Amino acid sequence: MDELDWDDVRFFLAAARAGSLSVAAKTLGVSVATVGRRVERLEEVMDIPLLRRGSHGVSLSAEGSALLTRAENVAESMYDLWRVSRQQRDAEGVTGTVTVSMIDSVVHLLLDERLGEFLERHPGLELILRGEPHKAQLATLEADVLVRASRPQESDAVARRVLELRYGVYAHAKYLERCQRTQFEGDAVTYQIVSYVNRFARTPEMLWLREHYATHHWNLKLNTMVEIAAALRAGLGVGLIPHILATPEMTCLAQAEDLPARGIWIATHRDLQNVPRVRAVMDYLSEALEAMGKG
Repeated sequence: MDELDWDDVRFFLAAARAGSLSVAAKTLGVSVATVGRRVERLEEVMDIPLLRRGSHGVSLSAEGSALLTRAENVAESMYDLWRVSRQQRDAEGVTGTVTVSMIDSVVHLLLDERLGEFLERHPGLELILRGEPHKAQLATLEADVLVRASRPQESDAVARRVLELRYGVYAHAKYLERCQRTQFEGDAVTYQIVSYVNRFARTPEMLWLREHYATHHWNLKLNTMVEIAAALRAGLGVGLIPHILATPEMTCLAQAEDLPARGIWIATHRDLQNVPRVRAVMDYLSEALEAMGKG
């Protein structure tokens, strides 16, 4: 029997969970070809097919389904071993790498002087900030810290709520001036509404906006709240965004006071919460995000 490589098991699990080699590759930070090659090597070593390949992705074969739970148990044991080794290695101070997976609307808000000062205090720390739509998993070491718009549901996650996002309807001053110039006297103003793409149309934010601005033009749709805020800064219309994404040149046309606030949570794995570098990053994120909410 050829030697079994733990990394091949990890690639197999990522592909099985994602149902797609390309999604697994993005999660692991490698090429699609690498994921495919590692899974094929595992299949050769075990002499069984683990995945079925199709035009719409991959799915578990009968043999792969039978082995999945055991593979996940092995993975969890390996991750536990790795976390313990990190705790021992990091006992001396704030050094090493911390990967933070967060909603993309938060990343650019953290790129300020406060972050620079934090990094200057900890020159041995490498901080990776990843803005991404998919939910990275703490248990599989995809990230050390999560910043999410809802409480992470992983059983081993230790989480705290650090910020409440409240929303308003905003537009750039130059867009409002343009609307006034082109409006006929006595006519009601009709705005160009900047909203989410259709797959996010049922979010509470978009339902609220639809209820209050249904008669306006809805023909610019974007994929993220950051993109919507950028469109508003460019004077492309009116949109609903968190107050913290608004800039001084924007005018708040309405407060979404009846829209429930969306909490921002930070979390880490319970085995990492006392690791100095993880604790330092968690404390920094808490302070930075709480300051944004007050500012």
